[in-house]
Amino acid sequence: MHQPRQSMLEFIQTKVRMEDAVKKAVARELHIQDLPKGTLLFEQDRTVRRLYFIHAGSARTFYYHDGKD
Repeated sequence: MHQPRQSMLEFIQTKVRMEDAVKKAVARELHIQDLPKGTLLFEQDRTVRRLYFIHAGSARTFYYHDGKD
């Protein structure tokens, strides 16, 4: 398994106990991405289908009120 994926899987296992079948399923769905600054991860009024773990850098949360964030 790719080293960053293995490291992330090991980190998750320190927080959540998983059966072998679940570990394999998580490993299949685990994708590492490098995203450029300014990438919008979630959109207002859209159902979220992904879970993000930030390994390096930071994220900003905000909401719109009267058309301004």
